[in-house]
Amino acid sequence: MSTYSVAQVTADVRRRLNHNAPAPELIAADDLDTLLLDDRVRELLLPTLTDLYLAVPYTHLCFGHHFGQDVGWHTGGSVGAFSGWVPLPDDYLRLVVFQMSDWERPVVEAQTIDHPSYLLQRSAATGLRGTPERPRCFIAVRPEGLVLEFYSCLSQQATVGQALYQPRPTFITPDHVDIPPLCYHPLIGRLAAALTANG
Repeated sequence: MSTYSVAQVTADVRRRLNHNAPAPELIAADDLDTLLLDDRVRELLLPTLTDLYLAVPYTHLCFGHHFGQDVGWHTGGSVGAFSGWVPLPDDYLRLVVFQMSDWERPVVEAQTIDHPSYLLQRSAATGLRGTPERPRCFIAVRPEGLVLEFYSCLSQQATVGQALYQPRPTFITPDHVDIPPLCYHPLIGRLAAALTANG
């Protein structure tokens, strides 16, 4: 992650729109166009960043934030297929990567439980459910809150190998926000396009 000031984001959006940086005397004279543009950039910044995080490849999201300290296990299910869940943080937005210790590969995209394949995860047919060779993850809600369900492991001795997520963007100070470097220029482009579309 890199930290950017709102002033820097605004200046780069202005350059993208071929607007000159605001002169101090114009701001002092209450140049409404300048002030409105600055306000609109701030207003659109977090919603645009949220949409961007949901759209870009997971490789653009840098290293993400860690989760997965606690693991719960489903009871029952198919023989030799152990599935479970890990709680998701309150600020969860998107999965970056998740892998249990006995999986052959990680999962980088989690489906929701309304996906057709979710109903197949308790199937006795190996070819229909997630396996250590072809694992699956789903976002679900349990009494304890939002969780990431995983399918499946060879045993309940498996542990979380890696678990990273992208949190919802927030201002870390009133005038600064953390942005993955690979997302910065796409963000400027989206902000400029939104301002152009809104007139």
